[in-house]
Amino acid sequence: MIKRLRNRFIRIAMLSVTAVMLLLTLILNGANFLSTNADLNEMLTRIAENHGTLPAPADEPSPAPADGDETPPEPKNAAPLRPNERRNDPFGPEAAFSTRFFVLRCDAGGALLSAELDHIAAVTEDSAADYLAAALRHGEGYGFIGDYKFLVTADGEGYMAVFLDCYQEMRALRLVLGWSLAADAACILLVLLLVLLLSRRAIDPVVRSAEQQKQFITDASHELKTPITCIKARAEVLYDGLVRDETERRDYCRAILKESDLLEDMVMDILELSRLQSGRASITKIVTHADGVFPSAVDRYAMLCGDLGIELDTSGLDLESLPPLYTDEDRIRDLLGILLDNAVKFVGRGGKIWLTCARRGNRAVFCVRDNGPGIAKADQSRIFDRFYKADTSHNSRGSGLGLAIADEIVRNLGEKLWVESETGSGAAFYFTVSIA
Repeated sequence: MIKRLRNRFIRIAMLSVTAVMLLLTLILNGANFLSTNADLNEMLTRIAENHGTLPAPADEPSPAPADGDETPPEPKNAAPLRPNERRNDPFGPEAAFSTRFFVLRCDAGGALLSAELDHIAAVTEDSAADYLAAALRHGEGYGFIGDYKFLVTADGEGYMAVFLDCYQEMRALRLVLGWSLAADAACILLVLLLVLLLSRRAIDPVVRSAEQQKQFITDASHELKTPITCIKARAEVLYDGLVRDETERRDYCRAILKESDLLEDMVMDILELSRLQSGRASITKIVTHADGVFPSAVDRYAMLCGDLGIELDTSGLDLESLPPLYTDEDRIRDLLGILLDNAVKFVGRGGKIWLTCARRGNRAVFCVRDNGPGIAKADQSRIFDRFYKADTSHNSRGSGLGLAIADEIVRNLGEKLWVESETGSGAAFYFTVSIA
């Protein structure tokens, strides 16, 4: 599956890059062609308008005044050129030396009347008739014949065809197109090499997510199977009438209810974890005070600890000394409840739990510490994984999802959660809350 996913990623990436490169090449070369074609059309139009000759350059003096006109002509001289400067006007002083064209005239029937070949050397009178015939087949307007661009216009009772040698322009267009395609090929090859080198790293998050999803389904199926099996077994015993003593029957029913509660808690935890991981969980941060958030959760567990013979020390929880916090009140209560529930589960009767808080920079740091068996170093990197249970002897109840949910709550809030522990010395869970 990973190989297919990687190959698909490479194909999609390369098709996308190739499409973008070819589109850019098409746009750039299309714009270049349109600009060159417009310049050629303008040159042909001006030659045709000047009856088949080049217009006079802009710096050529005006004709002499007519007889009897005492007003001297206005000079048309343009500003002098600086060194290495050329005029933008295509019909400047160099036009007569750089423009190669020829003009053919014919009657209405297409018979060649005259051929003006003074500005072209590659065309003879014999070949001029072929060019004229091809242009007339095209009809009036602009067109191409090989490396010549032509314009056919009506001229009296016949036609005039102006042919402009655009070999250099076409050669430049072909060179630009060739270099563009070569650059495209080089870029596509380079991108292919980079994609081949980086594709595995690019799809690693997707692969990990798929593997985690698969493992999650496997773990969830295994964890759900245990209470379901217990419920089914006890229900079958009751249904078959194998238990006749009323006290024993009630014990069976109590066990079924207990397993049902565990199953319900596990399903709710799975749904909550799924919402948090997918970003669909509701997170509403507000400015609040610590003494309005934590006491309700602490009081609930204070009663539980008293019933279980566990000491809950809150002397280090000086909430009034903390400045206002910026967080989601409900999520922080859930987080604290998960950590306290985890501590209660591991310390047992006669144990002790400490709650403390302190300010560190722009965050408040809260700690839930216990004197339970502690967590081995090898297990500390995995205790926030789903369904992971480091010490099964103390995990007879619980879904194994509590710390995973706590980790997701902290991630969604943009805070931090970590553990410090040594085997036999208890465990301390720390989490941060932003200060407003």
